[in-house]
Amino acid sequence: MERPFVYRRQGQVSFDANAFYNFYNDVSPENTLSSGQGQDANGTLDMTEEKVFSSSENWQFYFQQGRYFIRNYDYGADWQLGLSKNSMSVPRLMRTSGALGQQWSLTKEDSGKWKLTNGLLGNDSALALSVGNTVPGMQPSAKGTHWDIVLNPSAGSPQTPDMLEDVPNFEVSDPVTSSSVSATPSATSAPASPAPTLASTSSPSAASSSASISSQSNTVPPLSVGAVVGIAVGGAIVLVVMAFVSYRLWSRRKERGQRVELGDEPKGQVEYYKHEERVELGGTPVVQKGEYFKHEHRVELG
Repeated sequence: MERPFVYRRQGQVSFDANAFYNFYNDVSPENTLSSGQGQDANGTLDMTEEKVFSSSENWQFYFQQGRYFIRNYDYGADWQLGLSKNSMSVPRLMRTSGALGQQWSLTKEDSGKWKLTNGLLGNDSALALSVGNTVPGMQPSAKGTHWDIVLNPSAGSPQTPDMLEDVPNFEVSDPVTSSSVSATPSATSAPASPAPTLASTSSPSAASSSASISSQSNTVPPLSVGAVVGIAVGGAIVLVVMAFVSYRLWSRRKERGQRVELGDEPKGQVEYYKHEERVELGGTPVVQKGEYFKHEHRVELG
């Protein structure tokens, strides 16, 4: 599940880690936030009547790397107020760690009261007290999120040195990727992982789709029936035209072969001779009908 994180860390320390404070809420103005007495509540929170559980009514705010760790007078440095992934709506005191769920941001409003948001949930929800309830929880609504945090000088100062020591393995949220990394107490920020290159982010499905597109672009679509018929008819017409042209050329060449291409046609004389045969029949000459033969004299020119 993607969660919004608190992107802006606090740079100004508003609370003294050597002192204790009391929580008050307008929904229950006569009560204060506490956690039993002598750790008998096992870390659960409740709004109780002021000065009934006087020692557990006192809270320390320890500032580290732009966030606050909230500790209780009775529980000491081994326990801190926080949320876990198994309990993201109702905070309680749990074993100390640098996890985001134990990191708090406190924002002062124009009214002078404070709004508490958790590093695990971000700015979309805040610690609130609803009407009719004495157990505070994380609410997306602005109702009941206004807290008076009042210094209690009578509680004195933390008595053990570990109450004033940084928490190891401070977890830092990455506002870009919404992931968290572990940092040492001296580190102020965690380097962001390099952005993946185009080659590393390309998926096999994208490669297969590009290959299919390339193969489709190289495939020639089949010809339709109409196109095939058109090509056949066009080819036949071309063949007929070529045959006709070839025949005409051959005819012209044949005619030219029968002609003499030099000047006029050769001139000749035509003479006719009559051939007569005489037949003597009993002494009477019989003249047969004459026949004429054509005799041509060709005169070669040149």
